Amino acid sequence: MIEFVPNNQRNNIVPLFDGWEETLIWSCLQGHMGQAWADDLDNPSAAQIITGDFCFFAGNANLPQAAELVGNIPADYPRPWILIIPKDDSWHGLIEKIYRGKFEKQTRYAIKKEPDIFDRTVLHGYIDALPDGYTIVPIDEPLYQWTQTKKWARDFCSQFQSYAEYQKHGLGYVVMCDGEPVCGASSYTYYDYGIEIEIGTVEPHRRKGLATACAAKLILACLDRGLYPSWDAANLESVALAEKLGYHCDKEYVTYEITGFMKPKPQSWPNCDKAIYTYITGFVDLLKDKLESHLVGVYLHGSLAMGSYFPPKSDMDFIIVTKTKLDADIAKLLNLSIAQYAEARPTVGSIECSVITLQTAHEAPEHMPYELHYSESWHHRILEEAVSYGVE
Repeated sequence: MIEFVPNNQRNNIVPLFDGWEETLIWSCLQGHMGQAWADDLDNPSAAQIITGDFCFFAGNANLPQAAELVGNIPADYPRPWILIIPKDDSWHGLIEKIYRGKFEKQTRYAIKKEPDIFDRTVLHGYIDALPDGYTIVPIDEPLYQWTQTKKWARDFCSQFQSYAEYQKHGLGYVVMCDGEPVCGASSYTYYDYGIEIEIGTVEPHRRKGLATACAAKLILACLDRGLYPSWDAANLESVALAEKLGYHCDKEYVTYEITGFMKPKPQSWPNCDKAIYTYITGFVDLLKDKLESHLVGVYLHGSLAMGSYFPPKSDMDFIIVTKTKLDADIAKLLNLSIAQYAEARPTVGSIECSVITLQTAHEAPEHMPYELHYSESWHHRILEEAVSYGVE
């Protein structure tokens, strides 16, 4: 049996991926994006990471659990294909066996990570050479929303759950022509010290230097912020563009594009995974401990209650009912405890809960007031004690 690796235990799988210069792996191991599984949480010998459209395997491919890891594609993985990249050749036979008739073996190109190789003068020259009629602008909130509606531009921001997250951790630009974006370079993902670049151009506007100019703009913005603009190439055309910008190719590596895979069924509370059941009962125990006599009941609702719960992304939704209103100090301590407990969850989807009084529950007003609310979007503000209880 394989186990989901929560953020607070991802350090345990770091040695398995040691030496792999891949920022999408770092993004997951550092707890920013992605999901991870392993054969054992405390002493892992094999592990899987999925970040965006990429799936990575490392460790002992001969373990019985290795086959389960290779076959593990989350229920709500959004695309009909996934790119699998093993750390070494020992995984190839297992991947090809499990996905027989469903894979295409491809070659990608790793680009060296060399922080001091960029020539700012050259990069500014590419920007200055942008043809007449084109302008480069940063991706703001309207453009963030726009990217989600266009297939060619979707991955400029697709791994960020909201514009607020993109604004805080992402960075990107688009080239405009006649009021429409026609090219872009943006952060596909982010990690502690940089971003992974995603780049694309609409067909009628290719071979005009737009991608070069836009990528140059993004690289310079990264350098100004102390971030490294990592590049990985899907083809030789991408390698050529990278080298034009100052990068150097490192090596080829094998990638499996998998299609036609089966996805697991959704779960409900009566038949959910043991880890989820244990985590939720632990959450109830936490509420009992913190609220003591104030607590009336804890009510599960949403996808897990309705039988449409997918562990990789679905939230665990709760209504918590208290006898009376909570004073600010109790609300603050409770929300801090919930935020800390959320970090140990066995799923990617987090806790989402609202605390209401018994009177509010009885009256059920159209606009229901709550004593406090926790969701992932509030997580960092709660831990940083940037929430004014009784005000927000």
